[in-house]
Amino acid sequence: MSKQETDTIRSPLVIDGLPKFMSFNFHRCIERVVWIFAELGIADLMADHQVPLTAIELSQLNGNQWNAEFLYRLLQAVADVDIVKELSASDENSQTDVHP
Repeated sequence: MSKQETDTIRSPLVIDGLPKFMSFNFHRCIERVVWIFAELGIADLMADHQVPLTAIELSQLNGNQWNAEFLYRLLQAVADVDIVKELSASDENSQTDVHP
């Protein structure tokens, strides 16, 4: 292996075997998901409560009337890139079901 190949820094989101165009589209989708997550202030809402929240609970905090199903999909996408952690019902820290 040449030195140039070992010095290459790869994105943690690179998907091996995926054409560059598809990888570009994937990165654009992740960019939008992170932007929406930040713009809605979801991380701040989650940090204020210190306990696991379901998508339904999160969608109704502070008088918000967000669609819980879409919020659940957004949280799944954010969890896929390790920004938040999805807890299952069997986790000791989980108090409720993870689905909306």
